[in-house]
Amino acid sequence: MELIYNVFQTLLNAGPTVLLPLIILGVGLVFGVKPAKAFRSGLTVGIGFAGIKLVINLLSGSLGPAAKAMVERWGFSLDVLDVGWGTIAAVTWASPIIPILIFAIL
Repeated sequence: MELIYNVFQTLLNAGPTVLLPLIILGVGLVFGVKPAKAFRSGLTVGIGFAGIKLVINLLSGSLGPAAKAMVERWGFSLDVLDVGWGTIAAVTWASPIIPILIFAIL
C-alpha cells in the first residue's frame, strides 16, 4: 500500500501539466487507440495545457499592475482580477482527488 501511495503522490507532485497527458494516454489506450496516436494526443494536450498556463501567468503578471494603477487613478473598488477559465482548469486538474475521480468515472 505504501508503494501505491508513493506512486500516486509522485504523479500528483509532478503537477497537472504532466498528469493530464498521462490520463489522456491512458484513456486512449483503454478505448483502443493505437499507442503512438494516444501518446501523440496526450503530448498535444500537455503542450496546449502548458501554453495556457504560460499565457495566464503572462497576463496576470501584466494585467495585475495595470488594474492596480487603474484603481488608484479612477478610485474604483476592484478586488478581483478575472483571468478566465484557464486558471480554473489548472486548479481542477491539480486537485489530489482527480485520479480517484478518473477511475470512478471510467
